[in-house]
Amino acid sequence: MKYNIGNFVKPWKNEHNGVPSESIEWVCIDSNDLIEILYEGYKPQPIKLTEDWFKNFGFDSRKEEWDGLDFSYDRDLIEKEIFLGYREDKGYCIFYWCGSWGPSPFIWLNYVHEFQNKYFAITGEELKYKK
Repeated sequence: MKYNIGNFVKPWKNEHNGVPSESIEWVCIDSNDLIEILYEGYKPQPIKLTEDWFKNFGFDSRKEEWDGLDFSYDRDLIEKEIFLGYREDKGYCIFYWCGSWGPSPFIWLNYVHEFQNKYFAITGEELKYKK
């Protein structure tokens, strides 16, 4: 798994910043955490991507069907021609419009950190947690 600073993951140690892990649902990786992950062998577990996470990142729940996908997007993404998709048998994906070429290949996502990393790679912007 490739984690970056700012990724959300499940807690991997007994406490984070003085708070017991059993009372924490997720943590946001900072530079000190990344050192622990890379050099001290800590292995945080990824968080399964759900519709609630899309909402927490500020995407509306508007849905339409296209090419076998039920997809959801927000206004800013439409201007950038980036779409978030969902298909019952495969899960969530992100794709973008390539002008006359049509849609890019679907990039299937299983975990929150994958969504964060792919979104950044495509847009150059970090996702903001809104909850």
